[in-house]
Amino acid sequence: MGYALREDEIKWISDHYPGLRYDRVNQVLLGDFSFSAKYRDLEQITDRYDIVVYFGRMRAIDIIPDVYEISGKIQKFANLLNKPIIDLHCYSDGRLCMIRPDKKRSWYHNRFDIKTFMEHLTTHFYWVSYVARYGKEPWPGEKHGWDDSKT
Repeated sequence: MGYALREDEIKWISDHYPGLRYDRVNQVLLGDFSFSAKYRDLEQITDRYDIVVYFGRMRAIDIIPDVYEISGKIQKFANLLNKPIIDLHCYSDGRLCMIRPDKKRSWYHNRFDIKTFMEHLTTHFYWVSYVARYGKEPWPGEKHGWDDSKT
């Protein structure tokens, strides 16, 4: 069960995200996720997060794997901003709250794609880093408490 990255996907990650490594045995991607991104006319942000991505736990209906930020960086941001960590789209266990169930199709078109997923991670972390730096959202974040029965 789970999703095992193909050799071409592993090479693509290695070429574009050299701080990450893929553990084939456990189907886990881990390490330093570094990015530099810009959204519309907002500031360019360059940042990094220590992550673990559990592909081995992924079920077909999940479309994307669970991602954990493991250094506590987002919790530190939440503390500095005096916000609950969920307001930074991260659960208390470090797992990222990345997407509402009804948005999965628009991002992934009913199938997992590593390039789309890495773009999604960049967008997610850009949003978090922007809020941490400027104290405001670069775009309105999705609301929590989605009713799964709507999907």
